[in-house]
Amino acid sequence: MNVLLRTGVRAACMLLCVLFVQPTDAATTSPAQPVWFDIPAMPLRDALDIYGQRTGMAVLVDSQLFQGRVSSAVRGRFAARVALTRLLRGTGLQAVYQGRSAFTLTRLPALPEQPLSRAGLDGASYAARLQRALDRALCSQPLTRAGGFRSALQLWVGPEGRVRKLHFLSFSGETRRDRAIAALLHELRPGPPNRALPNPVTVLIERAKDGRDCL
Repeated sequence: MNVLLRTGVRAACMLLCVLFVQPTDAATTSPAQPVWFDIPAMPLRDALDIYGQRTGMAVLVDSQLFQGRVSSAVRGRFAARVALTRLLRGTGLQAVYQGRSAFTLTRLPALPEQPLSRAGLDGASYAARLQRALDRALCSQPLTRAGGFRSALQLWVGPEGRVRKLHFLSFSGETRRDRAIAALLHELRPGPPNRALPNPVTVLIERAKDGRDCL
């Protein structure tokens, strides 16, 4: 079962690639250093070109991924990876970083549609409990309560309600934060599901930059 919570995949070999190499005067920008962005919604290829000029980041990507895709607007002062996450919202793509100054784009995994059986309804109810527990846990930690990040995971939940295994489909952009998220999920105890829970459960975590999700 895939239950999507509001609070995924390694890059495949690409045969047709376009490499955007940005000007060297931007290459000194640290990934964590906030940069001012003013990128309206536009064709994704053009938006990434502007993004690269601001950050010095290069993207190696299958050119077909650009077709028909429009970026989300990004306006404000953000770290490079946070800005890229915002820019890619709604495109069905995610960034996979190849170092401090380069990344590729891959498709987010599609969530299969399934009829709501009795087990599915029970799973949805359990997912709501899991979401509430996860929200409380995320708000309890400085690393996870804010930051304007997005992450997707698959969880395998045992009959006792404990997360036995997890797999990141997309990362938050900061290794320490990803480790903190994994630790919180392993510690969650929302109680057992009413019935055997079809696994895995897909979880999407989104946190506002200013922490308003925890107010």
